[in-house]
Amino acid sequence: MTTYRQSLGFSVGVFKPSITSSGYTPNGEFLFSLSEDVSFERLETQAIGGYYAAEFSFPAGDADIENWVADGLGRHMEIYDNSMDTIWEGFVDEIKIQIGSLEYSIGPMSELCNRSSVVYRDVDYGETPPVLGDTMTSILHDNETSQGQYGIWERILTGGELTLTEAEELAELYLNENCWPGRSHMLGSSSSERKITLVCSGYFRFLEGYICEMIAIGGIGAASEKLIDIIDLDPNGLFSSDNADIEENLTPVGFYEDDYQDAWTLIKTILELGSGTDLRCTFGVYNGRRIVYGSIPTEFSYEKRLYDDTGNVYDMVGNIVVPYRVLPARWLFLSDWLIATSAGEPTKEDPRATFIESVTFSPPDSLELIGERVHTLAQRMAKINMTRSIEFG
Repeated sequence: MTTYRQSLGFSVGVFKPSITSSGYTPNGEFLFSLSEDVSFERLETQAIGGYYAAEFSFPAGDADIENWVADGLGRHMEIYDNSMDTIWEGFVDEIKIQIGSLEYSIGPMSELCNRSSVVYRDVDYGETPPVLGDTMTSILHDNETSQGQYGIWERILTGGELTLTEAEELAELYLNENCWPGRSHMLGSSSSERKITLVCSGYFRFLEGYICEMIAIGGIGAASEKLIDIIDLDPNGLFSSDNADIEENLTPVGFYEDDYQDAWTLIKTILELGSGTDLRCTFGVYNGRRIVYGSIPTEFSYEKRLYDDTGNVYDMVGNIVVPYRVLPARWLFLSDWLIATSAGEPTKEDPRATFIESVTFSPPDSLELIGERVHTLAQRMAKINMTRSIEFG
């Protein structure tokens, strides 16, 4: 295992979020930095999601362990290189503690529910046989104490055929059972090691935590405009279309939404459509919770030489790219394989061209790139289905 100082001079800024009725500010209060003796496992960034996951651990005394157990979940984390540039940010999603033979974990925070409701089919048992009514939704049930500590995480439970009283009871029960982080204990063989492992997630996870009901909006408009509306519905105020780089996409879509889907599900539906010119589109949340949405590039960004023992990645003019600065949603060219022709524009027919879906960096120099062929059939089918739904309701 390699520590920050031993390898690349990485450090981690730890912040306590400020969560008030006016919004969620992740880097509300700077607490301290982690640098010495921190063992870094991975930094992961994906074409769909952006900053995705990070994991690292460090030795800890009793006071450190008590501090992280009491107030560590949800802390904002910024990872810096030796120039103090932010190369990844996210929040503490899960905490794992090892003390002797005890392994104790808290979280994941992203599985919380502190705002709940139930979708159900109303049924009247006063009639014989019972009469089924309309699809209904219970009132929202909130745990404001949990929301004040972790932000708003909204979930909808599908309840089947229920009376109003039963639906409200289930919504309250679901809330009470899920509004605080899960905790687990495991006792194994004795060990002298005492350490904390932090499993962090990117802020795109918060897009899974609010439901988009867009009944009042309705109508037909551009895909990029619907994306803006979805982002601006965020109840935490983490995201805003004013803090976003959103490429215009004039593909027509229906705005009306009453299927109780979360924001992330709707965003992925928009991504399935691709761009107006049938290029694939990607979406990510990066530094400062800035959202980047747009069509994929049409030129190569990186070059990889299969017979280069250094394992380096290069830009297209031959400069070495530092491993942790290699980004997904870019084209990579395998330059010393099938060398009869030079690199042109990336095409699906060229086996030397790969579109980077995922980048995982593990210090000091391990870099895993996962690439896939880009398909357009699914995009075209999604557009046809969207057109049919608009035309025929």
